[in-house]
Amino acid sequence: RKNSRKAVYFQHGMVDSSFAWVAKGSVGGLAMRAYDQGYDVFLGNFRGVIEDPSVRVHTDPKISSSKFWDFTGNHHAFHDVPSIIHKIQAIKEEELEEKISDSPANDPPFTLSAICHSMGAMCVIMHVIQSVMERKPHGLHSAVMLSPGGVHRHMPSLIRYGCMVLNTVLCMMPFIHSLRFPSELIRILAAKIVQDVRNTKQTSYLFTFFASLVVGGNLDNHALLSVHNAIQ
Repeated sequence: RKNSRKAVYFQHGMVDSSFAWVAKGSVGGLAMRAYDQGYDVFLGNFRGVIEDPSVRVHTDPKISSSKFWDFTGNHHAFHDVPSIIHKIQAIKEEELEEKISDSPANDPPFTLSAICHSMGAMCVIMHVIQSVMERKPHGLHSAVMLSPGGVHRHMPSLIRYGCMVLNTVLCMMPFIHSLRFPSELIRILAAKIVQDVRNTKQTSYLFTFFASLVVGGNLDNHALLSVHNAIQ
């Protein structure tokens, strides 16, 4: 929404993309609802979120696959998030023809809020903390953190030891740089299977039970029982 003086930045979580914020369409999508409320909406995508695995969206078009995928959550928090925020600020300053630096601290030309999920929320929190430590403006007026990720001291044994084994195996296979669906057809089939399983209460509960063995959680009120856009 051009020239709006309130903007909102949506940041997705792990194994996701900005599509999650519009997946429910013009009625249920949070991004759509924010637009209807008068916000200028910006959807952030972390590095590596690409539809075509053969495409390397990078400043170096000849970058190798191993170097392209060599990043961590720290790169998201300390490079991707501030870069996105700075880009939003530049766009709004140009639209409104007002500089943030030229405005009083209590009367900025626009306000920027953030709505973040999972790993996205974790990375935005890390960005804010880092900015405060360095006494630099983080650029956000407010933020809503939906189930922010973090370091878990307690986790299911299957995931604790399974990840150790997976990490060892991947280290022995340097030619594998990322794990993703090999084709669009397989991704669609996987989404269809998950949707069919979740269509009935019994199969949905069974799916959640086995998933909880990996990710943990209370079966009486498990987050997976309310997920509507898995593998989209």
